[in-house]
Amino acid sequence: MHHEGRTRPAILALLLLAMLVATNTCLAARLRCLKCGKTIQGRYLTVGRKAYCGDSCYRKTLPKCAVCRKRISGKYVKHKARSYCSEKCVQKALPKCELCKKALREYAKIGGHVYCQTHAVGPRCDACRLPLLEGKELPDKRVLCDQCVGKIVLDAREAQSIYERAKREVAALTGLAIKPLPPMELTGREKMPARKRGVAVENVQERGFYQREEQVDTFKDAQGKVLRTERKVKENVYILYGLTPDEFLCTAGHELTHALQARFLPKVHEKAPLWLKEGVCQYVAAAIARKHRYADELRSIGNSPHPAYGRGYRYLVERFGENNWKGLSAWLHTVDPAKLPRELPEEL
Repeated sequence: MHHEGRTRPAILALLLLAMLVATNTCLAARLRCLKCGKTIQGRYLTVGRKAYCGDSCYRKTLPKCAVCRKRISGKYVKHKARSYCSEKCVQKALPKCELCKKALREYAKIGGHVYCQTHAVGPRCDACRLPLLEGKELPDKRVLCDQCVGKIVLDAREAQSIYERAKREVAALTGLAIKPLPPMELTGREKMPARKRGVAVENVQERGFYQREEQVDTFKDAQGKVLRTERKVKENVYILYGLTPDEFLCTAGHELTHALQARFLPKVHEKAPLWLKEGVCQYVAAAIARKHRYADELRSIGNSPHPAYGRGYRYLVERFGENNWKGLSAWLHTVDPAKLPRELPEEL
């Protein structure tokens, strides 16, 4: 075939150009924006081999600052898998010490609260055990934070009201009425028996104690014949001032259970090992806490490291279950205290 005015090489070049244009046209027709998914028409933007129909779609793919929510372009800061547009936004996002308000990259968490390392190892409230800057000092040298000061029992009338409520709670749980009610007195930490004897357990604060004194008087005639005997019993319950109402109620329930043992379970009161006597009292205190959903009190009783209070309670729960005073009482009336071990194993 003959084409006038064109050489064979020229004709081949024209054919190749036509094929290239057709190929590019097909590719463009199939190219879609990675963000909006629309077919790209005309000019478009490529970033790292990814195509976008324009700058607007591309910017929508950029990460947002975790604080100000602006799209981040260029340099940015990463902290704990989150992106920030600047150090200023990082500082806003960091947790702050509850006492000094300093933003913290590293911090200590105590009871769900955040503190810097300095305050985490500093003075703590004797009630909630959280760090404090300053607080109210009680007569027995305990220091309480501002939050706890507003919650504690210091008034004698309020204390007596809660004490009488504890009497009703113990009677309802055990079916045993404590009459007459032993007199109750608020006292300081320095009068707690374990502290006076120098046997206080680390991280365990005694909150009360039951005291019982018995006196037997014998009356005889001139010939020495016994005419009569008179038995006098003096009981007192001492409870630490500065407890919260929840703590006070459970503590009063514990101490009144000692009175209950002395009156209705004399063998246990006189001869049982300390872990049983204290374990029974904690069993009743825990029942009161469980009834009223005092989660902190229940946790404190269940996790106590004390060899008598803690292990004794856990032994009884493991053996009788929770809220089974009927089963526990039946066992207490038949058990021989002299045959029980003086101490329980540490794993309890």
